[in-house]
Amino acid sequence: MGVFDDIRPLGPIITTVIIALIWVSAAVFKKLESPVKVFMVSGVVYAVLSIVMAVFLQTAFDWSEDETVSIPVLLTAGLMGALATNIIWGGVLGLIAKLLIRLLPQNS
Repeated sequence: MGVFDDIRPLGPIITTVIIALIWVSAAVFKKLESPVKVFMVSGVVYAVLSIVMAVFLQTAFDWSEDETVSIPVLLTAGLMGALATNIIWGGVLGLIAKLLIRLLPQNS
């Protein structure tokens, strides 16, 4: 039972926005020099780790022969989709953070 289960389909969107706000706030607070690169690399690492975890979890289940054949194809498609999505999302959040860092007053 998740926190946002009662307000589907907005729950995952709200969660994503909250996480994005935390990441951007942290980048602005720390005044990262290259938030775009940091967020894009973070997205790649997250995508790869999620696929590694999915591969690891595949060993915990018994699969029929038909299902076993399709698992590598599905994992490859999942990795490509996750990489593309996370790189784009990281780039967008990085650009927002970079813009906010430039716009907000500098207290040196």
